[in-house]
Amino acid sequence: MCVEVSFHLFTTGGGYSVFRAYWETVLQSPLDQIILVIGVLLLCAHGWGLYWRFHGTYRLYVQGLERYRTFLLLLTEILPVLGLLGTVLSLMNTFRTFQMASAGESADLSTMIQAFAPAMSTTISGLLMIAPNLVLNSFLWLAAPTSKARDMSQ
Repeated sequence: MCVEVSFHLFTTGGGYSVFRAYWETVLQSPLDQIILVIGVLLLCAHGWGLYWRFHGTYRLYVQGLERYRTFLLLLTEILPVLGLLGTVLSLMNTFRTFQMASAGESADLSTMIQAFAPAMSTTISGLLMIAPNLVLNSFLWLAAPTSKARDMSQ
């Protein structure tokens, strides 16, 4: 069943429509936009750190690379937390929609789905942004001079 669904998803142009649905939700969700902007800024900061590590001649910068990397890692870890926050807030909004509908009228399915969509998109945004940032952070960790190399240079 799962194979049939995934096969159908990508053979009928469904992959594109899934991405389009995600992107339309992102455009309406300020928290998604915040997560994506922070993620892209962190990607740029990681790239900047790698650039200066390999092309920079500033000895003080290379020596402070470990603190820079640790700071970027701390900021990177905020991304999935923001995604989880958006998920919880959207679920609360969805349950509020259920509560309002249960006062005597039946719940409108399209309204509930519309209220539930940002819950999934913030989770996806947080996960999409943390993965490349963690990879680049590990490159920074590998590129940082070791303590043995620092001891030999002094």
